[in-house]
This record gives sequence, structure tokens and C-alpha cells, in this order.
Amino acid sequence: MSKQLFLGVLLTSSLILSLNPAQASPPEKITNPPASGRMASSLDANAKEKYFQISGFRLEHFRPAKPVAPLSGILAAGNPARPASERTASPVKSQADRLLADARNHLNAPYRRGASLERGRATDCSGFVQYIYGNFDIDLPRSSAEQSQVGKLAAREMNFAQLMPGDLLFFKRSGQRIGHVGIYMGEGQMIHAADRRHGVTITDLHESRLARAFVMAKRVLKTSPRP
Repeated sequence: MSKQLFLGVLLTSSLILSLNPAQASPPEKITNPPASGRMASSLDANAKEKYFQISGFRLEHFRPAKPVAPLSGILAAGNPARPASERTASPVKSQADRLLADARNHLNAPYRRGASLERGRATDCSGFVQYIYGNFDIDLPRSSAEQSQVGKLAAREMNFAQLMPGDLLFFKRSGQRIGHVGIYMGEGQMIHAADRRHGVTITDLHESRLARAFVMAKRVLKTSPRP
């Protein structure tokens, strides 16, 4: 070795020792270090906390990444998504809902005074009401005047906030105090056997002259949820 090369090596070693005296001892010999791609998997639990010493410099290995937690909820393993029919229960229809659905089945039935759906296709207003409520085991008298004497008073004015679906609405007609009856549907609408021209129909009471002939509303259903 030439004198200049020897002095260079000596100077470099002195410089490294002066910067990091703790490195004075020779570095730990590493025999057959694992390949970099398998370094994390080949170390045991104690080796994970050690530092490799290479040429006087410290190199800390990286900890392996934490495993990703399994997905929770309906997508987690062992808990597959349920059919929509099982997640959302169908709402139970009230008595008023079923009664009004039955009444709609008779839309456009012809009007004839004194007739009833119980005996044919035609009906008048009170016969229509008597027939529909009779299908739900509620017995009502035959005439609208007599029907107005049954049930609980719901309103004496056409106030939709006081009415419930299934209430009976009574009106004046032809000079009579009570001469017409219909079934309240909610949202200001009534289903009734109107006249020879319209038969069984749905009337918007917001726009009908019937509102001016209103007398009272009676409640005959035990439960009638508000619209």
C-alpha cells in the first residue's frame, strides 16, 4: 500500500470515529442477510427491534403493515346482504285504508235512487255507504238522515284538519236538512254515489259546491289515522 493511500484510509477512519465514538467497535458481522423482498417476513419477534449496522451507519428495518380489518355490516364475511323484502317490512293497512280501497273498486257504478250494490250494479248515496261499511261488519241504517244519527260527531264545519279518512260527510239536498252522504278519503276528497250523471265518483271538496251544503261529519270507525 502506498503511503498516500494509507494516510487517506487512516484520516477517513479518524473522521468517522470522531463523529460517532460509539461506533469504535467493529461492526457486527452479517452472514447471508435475507433478500430485501423477504426481510420483514424472515425476522423473528426480537429481531424486529434491532438495528442493522452496515459500514458504520444504522439502518432500521420497517415494521410489517398491520392487517386490514374485515369489512363490517352487511358486506362482512358471514353476514351477506339480505333481500330488500326482509330488510323493510310492509306497512300494515288500517281499517280505513282497506275500506277506501274497497270503495274505489266500485268507481263508475251507476246511480239509481233507492238501489244498492247488495242487490245489483247501481246504487244511491246511502246505499253505497251502507254496503261498503257492511263489508267491514259495521251496520248502518239505510237512509242518509238515519246514518247521520250514528257514530261520534267529528266536525260541524268543513275543516279538513278535523276530518279523518273513513269519516261520513253529510250534506243538505233538495230542502232536506240531511239529503246526501259520502265517505271522506283525506286531502279534501270524498268518494260517493253523486248523481245519475257521475255515478260513484271522487269529488274534490276544495272545488265543489257541496262544501257550501255541508252539515256535519260523523266518525263510525274505531280507528281512523289522520292523512
